[in-house]
This record gives sequence, structure tokens and C-alpha cells, in this order.
Amino acid sequence: MSSRSSRHTRQHSVLVAALLCVTLSMLASVGAHSASDGPHLNACASRVPYYTAVQQEHTRLFLDAMKVSIPALASVWTCNNFCAHEGVECTKAGLKLRLDSGALSGSLPEIPESIDGPSVVLTEFTFFGHGDNLKGTLPASWYQLTSLSSFVLTSSGIAGTLPEMWGTPVESRAEKGYGAISRMAKGRSAQQKSSLRIFRAAGSNISGPLPASWSQYTTLEEIHLQDNPIEGTLPASWSSLINLRILNLTNTNVTGTLPESWGAMQSLQVFHAKNNKLYGTLPASWGSLSALNDLQLIGNLFTGIISQEWGQMNALRRISLQLSQCTCVPESWITKKVDVTLYSTDDKAMCEITSVCPSSSSSAPSSSSSALECDGPIPFYSESQQVNTRSFLEAFKDTIEDLQPLWTCMNFCVWPYVLCTPAGVAVEITGTEFFGHVPEVSPDVDTAEVVVTKLDFSHSMWVEGDYPASWASLHSLEHVSFAYTAMSGTLPSEWGDMDALRYLDLSFTWTNGMF
Repeated sequence: MSSRSSRHTRQHSVLVAALLCVTLSMLASVGAHSASDGPHLNACASRVPYYTAVQQEHTRLFLDAMKVSIPALASVWTCNNFCAHEGVECTKAGLKLRLDSGALSGSLPEIPESIDGPSVVLTEFTFFGHGDNLKGTLPASWYQLTSLSSFVLTSSGIAGTLPEMWGTPVESRAEKGYGAISRMAKGRSAQQKSSLRIFRAAGSNISGPLPASWSQYTTLEEIHLQDNPIEGTLPASWSSLINLRILNLTNTNVTGTLPESWGAMQSLQVFHAKNNKLYGTLPASWGSLSALNDLQLIGNLFTGIISQEWGQMNALRRISLQLSQCTCVPESWITKKVDVTLYSTDDKAMCEITSVCPSSSSSAPSSSSSALECDGPIPFYSESQQVNTRSFLEAFKDTIEDLQPLWTCMNFCVWPYVLCTPAGVAVEITGTEFFGHVPEVSPDVDTAEVVVTKLDFSHSMWVEGDYPASWASLHSLEHVSFAYTAMSGTLPSEWGDMDALRYLDLSFTWTNGMF
């Protein structure tokens, strides 16, 4: 068999495997009911399983309120057995509600006083929007849904502020006489506590401050508020969120300093707050964040040095910082090969990563050494390959704006997420919160001279859009992955001509159509 035929055979196998992954992921994400549920759950006229009569009554009333606020549901939610409703999955642990149709528009309902929120068995609420089809605000009365453990909104038009009432225990709200509390909830007492673990509302229009009252949400494990016009400072009281693992505030308008008290957040693993208005020095107390593995603070206005106490972040694997001047990093970061990105605001350049500190505070480290690398020669490739590869990569800065402050050097081999080897250039923008889409190849680029062999965006969940047909002309491209992203549409037929392609992973995307 010729090498060309062999490549086609391997490519066919890869495409078949990718199709299987995509098909399985679409079946898993679109269908709310699983085959194991059986007919007794999905039958329209069957009895509702699992829940008590009181739970059934108040859950049904809550879903009826949802039909009023999102009118299109009224025509599809017609069964007596609400477990048979489209987008509803009933489990012994509770009810999961997933709405992801572009045809749905409306708002989220307040809970009527006739409904006992703690008797509503809703455990997961997910709404995948398509722009602004979901409007209004976050209902303050949803604090009564004490079974709710996951609240997810994406690409919605929800506006307003984060309700302070959501962060106050039910018993405290009843004692203080807050409005919109059901008579039954008032009669309940201190046994009802929030179960909320995951809160995602990225890409909406939520404004206002981060409520200090949310510090009482001690069950919270994830908060995703990136790409919202959030204002105000980081609440010092949030240090009591002892179970918080992930906090994403990238591309908001938060300001102020990093709270010293947050050094007590021993469960925090990921903190992203890029492109905000944070300032001041880096608190030494944060060195106690023993679980922190990913800290992204580039695009802010911090000053001073990196405290040596930060070297005690034993789990740290990736960090980006922006300081007024370049400085040294803790020796442990070098030893453990932490992925460090350090940008100088004054020099407008990437810094050399070194653990060698200046002898005195009066001698600020020069950017000349980093500038030499930044603008130095690019290894391995011919001049034509360098020019065309750089032109191809530069286009990503226009479609993924998070790359703009990171990809500034003439030497693209020193850019974060880019690896140069004699075999070619690998671009691995994986596991990020970058928002945007991937570009077409510019007509000015000679694709025969582009030496990019790998384009991996896996687990960068906010990378979206269609697959560029012009990538078929990238003759060196061997590896492409968009797994666990928001990419959609069909795979261009032109990609069938990518003779060098050996690996393609589109699993858990919104890809459809035939391969």
C-alpha cells in the first residue's frame, strides 16, 4: 500500500472514530431521558415516581410557573407525569431540568407564595441560550429552592444583579421578614439550608457587586461569572467559602486589591480574573493556597514583586501575572516547571522567567534579556516559513481577544500556548476560559509555508463557531482537537483533502451532519 493510501486509511479511521464520539456526545447532551429510565418514567400518563405527594404537588406548580414565563413550554409540557416532559429528567436524587432550544424565550419566574420552595425537588437547572432569548433578572425568590445544587445559564440575556437573598439561610430570611417567602417556608425553620454547589452565568449581562452575603453559601464549589459587567471589589468575607474550588471573574469590571483573607480558601484550585481593574501588591498570605493549581491574573495593574511565600503553592501548575515591572519568581516554580506567564506593564513586553532576584529593591530588573528572547531569532524554520506561520497565528488574536496581551513578541516561539520544534509548531490552547472563534486562513498566507502541525483547543469551553474550510489548505496540519468546546455546525467537506491529518477529536461539541 502506498504511503498516500495508508494516510487516507488512517484518516478514514480517525474520522469514523470522531464521528462516533460526536454522535455519542450529542445523544448524551440532547436527550434528557436515558434508556435505563424505562417506560414507567417517560410514559405521559404514568404516575410520577420517587417523590412524595407534597413534593409532586409543589414541583408541578413550579413547572407550571415556568410554562407561564416561557410560553413555548406550554405546548410541549402537557403530560400529567412531569417526568415525561421534554428537557426533564427525574432521578431518585431529584429533578434535572435542561432547556437548550433556540425557540424558547421568556424569563425565569419568581416563586408564587402558594409554592413551598423546599418541597420542589429541582436539583439541577440548565439553560443554554442563543443570545438574548432569556431576559429579565435572576429571581430573588429562588433562594427557597433548597434542593437546587446546580444553576447554569449560558449565552442568555439575563441582567440585573446577583440577588443578596440567595446567600442568606432560609431561616434567617424568614426571621427578618423578607418578602416573597411562602407561608410554609416561613413556618419551616433552621433545617432548610442551601445545597447550591455550582453557579454558572457566564456571558450574560449581570452587573452590580459580588454580594458579601454569598459568603454564607458554604456549599458552593464553582462560581463562573466571566464576561459579565460585574462591578465592585472582591468581598473579603468570601474567604469563608471553604468548599469553593473554581472562581472565574475574567472579563468583568471588578476592581480593588486581592483580599488578604482569601489565603484561607484552602479548597480553591482555579482562580481566573484576567482583564479587570485589580491593583495593588500580591498578598503574601496567598502562599497558603495549597490547592491552587491555576491562577490567571494577567490584564490587571498589580505592582511590586512576587512574594517568596507564593512558592509554597504546592499544587500550582499554571499562572499568569501582570506587574508594573519584571521581577523574579520563586525558585520552586522553576524546579516544578510551573507554566509561568509574566507581563510588564511599564515595558509592554513579556518578562524572562527567572528565579534570580535583583540584589536590591532599587535595581529593577531590566527587560533587555527578555526583549532579546522576545525579538530574537526564531529557530528551525526558513524566513518564508516564519513569515507565513506568524501571519497565520496573528489572525487568532483578532478572533480570540484574550491572546492579544499574550502574543506580542516577534518571536512567536516564546508565546504562551505555542511550542516550536524542528518538526513544526504546536498550538495548545487547552483548558482555558478564552472566548471567541477560530479564524479562516487569510488569502495573503502561503499555506505551503505554514509549519503548524497541531491545533488543540480541547476543554476551552467558550471557543465557538464554525469549522474554517480554509484549514484544509494547511498541508502540515496533523492534529486537530476541539473536544469539550462550543464549536458547532458541520465539518467542511474540504477537510477530506487534509492528507497530513492523523488525529481529529470533536467529541462533546455541537457538531452535526455527515462526515
